[in-house]
Amino acid sequence: MLSSPFVTTFFGFLGLSPWLAPVHRNAANIAEQWQSFNASVGGRLRYSTGTSGPCAHVALPASHMKFLLEGRKPTQVESCQARAAAGGIDAYYLDARSAEDVIAVMRFVQRTGFPLVLNNFDVEFCSSPASNALAVRTHNIDEVAFAPGFRTAMCNAEPQDALLVGAGASLEKVYSTAERHGVTVVGGTSPPSFKKSNGILGDITSVLAPSLGSVIDNVLEFDVVSPEGKRLTVNACTNTDLWFALRGGGQNTFGIVTRVALKTHPKVSLVTYAATFEADEERTKLILDAVTSHAAQWAKAGWGGYITPDSVILTTPAMNLDEAREGMEPLSRVIDHLEAPASFKTLATQSSIAEFMALLHKVLPAGDTDYAISSRLIPDAVLDDTLGRQDVVKAIRTASRY
Repeated sequence: MLSSPFVTTFFGFLGLSPWLAPVHRNAANIAEQWQSFNASVGGRLRYSTGTSGPCAHVALPASHMKFLLEGRKPTQVESCQARAAAGGIDAYYLDARSAEDVIAVMRFVQRTGFPLVLNNFDVEFCSSPASNALAVRTHNIDEVAFAPGFRTAMCNAEPQDALLVGAGASLEKVYSTAERHGVTVVGGTSPPSFKKSNGILGDITSVLAPSLGSVIDNVLEFDVVSPEGKRLTVNACTNTDLWFALRGGGQNTFGIVTRVALKTHPKVSLVTYAATFEADEERTKLILDAVTSHAAQWAKAGWGGYITPDSVILTTPAMNLDEAREGMEPLSRVIDHLEAPASFKTLATQSSIAEFMALLHKVLPAGDTDYAISSRLIPDAVLDDTLGRQDVVKAIRTASRY
């Protein structure tokens, strides 16, 4: 499957789903409740004073601007500014450091009915979609550990090596840990989330998905805190209803995921084709025609990647350099004959997914484009049909304004 960054927001958030419990605050004792709760979490409860200011105005502090340049697209900034102007910023936030902190939050919400939202980004402004809410930030639950011979709870399956990933661990940390232990894991590959989150529950697809399966299919087990404040182990053998829900029903709608056990694979090397060029309607159509004509064939051969109006980057762990050159020949031929030549083009090997990510950031830098990243699953039957391919090209061009 090929990921096409054209249509809708695609971030590596570990969920931003708001839990809006019935609000029944008692003004007489609410201050005491907050103080007690703050003490129970080591004094890490913060009041978001003034956070709407930097979001609502054009002049942003340097720290906020750095974050915008590293990942947040203009589409999200505009939404953020509109929400801030309407007062839609969380009133309090907790810097959670452990599952125990999350348990304390859930129990507090159960007692008070205070609205709750979740974010694992290390930013203070525009982190939640609900006003006057308690935001839980899990970016410091970021431990990543290699677990040889991992056994899923209550299952009789053979033990297998796994990577245990905290909710706030960055993709950079996930991939570097896997690299140190000589294994490969399937995680998100969205540039905005590389240094900010791990994308395991947000980036359901990966460039490795055609060869190693989707991100969610590589999850062995979740550690979850339920809305009642209970710590649960969720896998194919225990709490199976939550296992089903977490794998496709809105990952943090049913509880807060604090840790994920990821399946590991033998270390792979990649072959990547990448090109950048000046976007215009005619060039984009020529490239999309070539891509849709070969997409099903490429996906079956293990190719995955991103296509934008002005760039292409596709990679596979299933071919050597000569095989990859032959596979990419139809696309390369089109790009070579564009009226304006490609400003950058390469076909090269990478020894790890981390090396691929470095190339991806060169081809698709986070923060310098005015379109959001998205992915769509397109049935083979649509791409096998001429009219179906034409409909796909038309839909992408309409969404991308090219």
